[in-house]
Amino acid sequence: MRRRTVAFLSVLLVAPVIGTPGRLGARLAAADPDVKGATEAIHALEAKTLLPVLRAAVKGDHRRQAWWVATRLLVANPSCDEASAAVRTWRPDQLQDGEAPTKQFLALRDAALKKVGGEYAQSARKLQAAGAKALDTWGLVERALAYGNRDADALASIDAAGEAWCGAWGTVKKTVLEETLGAAAPSVGFLPEWDDAFLRVRCVWPEAKGARVGCLRVVAGGPAPEAFARLALVAAVEAHFVATFGTVAKEEKDPERAADQMTTLVAVPDAATLEAVAKPLAEPNPRLPTPGPEKASRWYDPWRRIAVVMKGHRDNAWVPPDALLAGMAAYLDLRHHVLAPMGARTWDAGTWALADGVSGLYEGFVPKGALGGEWDLAKVWRVAVARAARDRGSAMPWDAVLEMNGTKAADEPKVDVPIAWAGAPQDAKQVTIVTAQATALVTTLATRDGAKGARKFAAYLQETAKRGAAPDLDKADGVKAGTVFRWIDAVLDAAPAR
Repeated sequence: MRRRTVAFLSVLLVAPVIGTPGRLGARLAAADPDVKGATEAIHALEAKTLLPVLRAAVKGDHRRQAWWVATRLLVANPSCDEASAAVRTWRPDQLQDGEAPTKQFLALRDAALKKVGGEYAQSARKLQAAGAKALDTWGLVERALAYGNRDADALASIDAAGEAWCGAWGTVKKTVLEETLGAAAPSVGFLPEWDDAFLRVRCVWPEAKGARVGCLRVVAGGPAPEAFARLALVAAVEAHFVATFGTVAKEEKDPERAADQMTTLVAVPDAATLEAVAKPLAEPNPRLPTPGPEKASRWYDPWRRIAVVMKGHRDNAWVPPDALLAGMAAYLDLRHHVLAPMGARTWDAGTWALADGVSGLYEGFVPKGALGGEWDLAKVWRVAVARAARDRGSAMPWDAVLEMNGTKAADEPKVDVPIAWAGAPQDAKQVTIVTAQATALVTTLATRDGAKGARKFAAYLQETAKRGAAPDLDKADGVKAGTVFRWIDAVLDAAPAR
């Protein structure tokens, strides 16, 4: 850790381990006696102020809020019996249930956090004025910032040190932000640690950290440079999507409603983490049998508005590391920007193939320029799968692809297909042929006629969602019967063969 001498600085915010005093408590033994005394005093105030919030959360069955407040109480007062009981009351899957925070509860919580955050900042300010070392007051300032305090002197000192406050990532060098987020920075806002939808993930994945990126809530783990690069990719996908297909989404003025309507996209490092995170989040729903996360590389629950995507691909190591992340981001962008007026349904006949095909197309997305990018069709690997399936006679007729709904698609078998991709033979393992065909279909429609063709595709998708079935493709495009399907075959012919 680099030693700082600039006053009023923060270090990386590390989420506390339940039942332990955290980093701040660990420093006290070596701290100046005045700092130690001030810290003990603010912990006492913190515990006294947050206890009524915990009780209100438990009474209102606001489970995730109760869990989070309890973890904070156990840092301030490790012997708090009510907090210990609260963190042990619910299993991770049970924390997904309960009631959403009411306005009355939010007002109580926010007032308490404002009070405690201000006290942390004021304690650090007084100690530094009395000559305390900046190192000894770091913990006080980091907790003030984590609680939402944004006093000008705290922010100015961080800025003067060449750093910026980045929520759960703590203070991060501005150079890291410039190198990773770049032009995407204005569309990224770091989430507070008590965000209720974020806590759905945080209570099952301790490494989770979150940010709002455009229309999505993105949760990632790992070091800031790697995580921020993934945030930038999500921002670039949305910028390209809106520039290409347009948007009909209306801005929600009520911040609480906007947060409730936002989808959470969770980017995890591997298949094991995907299953560990997604299993407690999965909500059985007989009306929409969403496939479980077992043996999946990506998973989405439309009811809880949560998607989980692993880095790379579970069965195909040759798939680019963030291809599935870009694809899922585009899928969620489509629900928000194109299908929102139609209820954002992507499971119906016709709509399923078009929406899933957009996801497959964006798996070949490459960021480019200040903010945005382009499709690299040579990297759209599912088109190669579709060609191989067609050549082997295992592909569906194209009209059957358009008639497919999400429930039927989920029942389609996963197969292994030998393909040619990226200049080499590959074995595409455990893939669904109809998903690959959907990607080929959308790749054809969205890229055939430049910007005009992309907007025409968006209009066709909206009409499909309104009808609950896909209109005749040839009539929609004003061409002779069978023409569009021949266009799709031509796209497959252009893909490499093995």
